[in-house]
Amino acid sequence: MDKSTEPTSLSEPSLVVGTLARGLKVLSYVIRNGPSTNGEIATALRLPKATVHRLVQVLTDQGFLVELDSRSYTVGVPFILAQEQLQNNTLGLFKPLLESVATRSGEAANLAVLNGNMALYLSSVRARHLLGTFTNPGNTVPLHATGVGKALLASLGEQAPRQLIPSLSLERYSKATITSAEGLLGEILKIGNTGLAFDNEEYTPGVRCVATWIRLGKVSFGISISGPVQRIDRDRMKELSEILKDSSTNFCRRVHGAVSHWTDSDQFS
Repeated sequence: MDKSTEPTSLSEPSLVVGTLARGLKVLSYVIRNGPSTNGEIATALRLPKATVHRLVQVLTDQGFLVELDSRSYTVGVPFILAQEQLQNNTLGLFKPLLESVATRSGEAANLAVLNGNMALYLSSVRARHLLGTFTNPGNTVPLHATGVGKALLASLGEQAPRQLIPSLSLERYSKATITSAEGLLGEILKIGNTGLAFDNEEYTPGVRCVATWIRLGKVSFGISISGPVQRIDRDRMKELSEILKDSSTNFCRRVHGAVSHWTDSDQFS
């Protein structure tokens, strides 16, 4: 009997773990890169094509992958449903925080996560004012030019931003946009010390933003308050910063495992 078909081979713990690990790598690759062929997966993961073929077949049989007409594979319904449930649970957890921040500030409150070289908005609560800002969930914004983006960069610690910043385009969106890697790194290190990030018309002229982050497990969530410059001046930025500090602290006391980073900001001294 061929070794690959021996029933006892699947009873070996190390083999089972190894197969599971490779299967998860295949699934993760498709999640990150979208529809992919066996050849693309094999090349990227440096696995034999025959191995990838078997793993993809198992994942397809279980519904985690779906074969497309182009002989490429994409994620299946079970994963999509699990992802939606996870997203709903996460949004439900942060919803009271966003509503509290929006109510206390009168401005838009936003929730975002790091998504590659961009910040991805998950949720937003509108300002109570007729003239206000609103970001649709699903939109992405650059890390270097937004308050929430810079907050998420700072949440990575001191070393990770040094590695990530060189890969950013640092495109100029306004006269205030930081476009040098050295300048951005200095800003991120400062944010790491204060826990507060600011967008002073750096992305959208006429809009200011204050942001921070909350870490839940291994994921950092950016929380921001944004609004028009007509209402958000220097003194107002300080007030909004205090709202973020207080609201985030209360959230972390209520939610097990949630951590925020706070020290006194010297931005207004």
